[in-house]
Amino acid sequence: MELINYIDFLLPRFCLHCNIKLNVNEKYLCTYCSDSLRRTNELSLNHLNRIKSLCDCRTLYLFEKDMPIQSLIHNLKYNGIFRIGIYLGRTIGEEYKNIFLDEWHIDSIVPVPLYHSKQAERGYNQSYYIAKGIKSVTGINVFKVLKRIRYTQSQTELTLSERILNVKGAFKIKRFKNVKGKRLLLVDDVITTGSTINECASVLLEAGANKVYAASIAIAGSDSHSIESRNSK
Repeated sequence: MELINYIDFLLPRFCLHCNIKLNVNEKYLCTYCSDSLRRTNELSLNHLNRIKSLCDCRTLYLFEKDMPIQSLIHNLKYNGIFRIGIYLGRTIGEEYKNIFLDEWHIDSIVPVPLYHSKQAERGYNQSYYIAKGIKSVTGINVFKVLKRIRYTQSQTELTLSERILNVKGAFKIKRFKNVKGKRLLLVDDVITTGSTINECASVLLEAGANKVYAASIAIAGSDSHSIESRNSK
């Protein structure tokens, strides 16, 4: 513990949202900001009922603009702190391990892919690191069976119908043997309208998947139409 305190003194860490110095027991957010993260409930998932390709979905937090959850996801996606994905993936795994293993009987975890130019620009796919975090807790293998085959416009300013059309035909299967007959867990960072998740699930089912479920760090409520995961590019 003394060594950790010494390292923390030499290389102080700061809250990614309010920028105060973190103590040795805090990770990425201070206790105050961490406690302000809003957990999801059944009502916050109601607008996902229209995603017919999914059997079920679990997500940790409500996405709120200008709040700590946005700071976490922004730093994960745009500031190169990919370990946030592993950390939050572990949190998802710890929270829903029994559901993933004993209720859904998940065979494999499938991260939602980025288009190749977007991944090259960012240096990694954040959803893959979230998936790795879930694997570290559950032991479920991660397979990159989906490929995004065309660049898609940002979903941010699109209507629901436009979002659906925007991602239509944007994904294909690249490893059929890891899909056929499997129960799969799709993983993304933020789910808004669910258009991207629904398209991915549809492609997996068409390729022979038994059932498809989903998990994410956060979900934007139905009243947060303008907030969309940049994974939609």
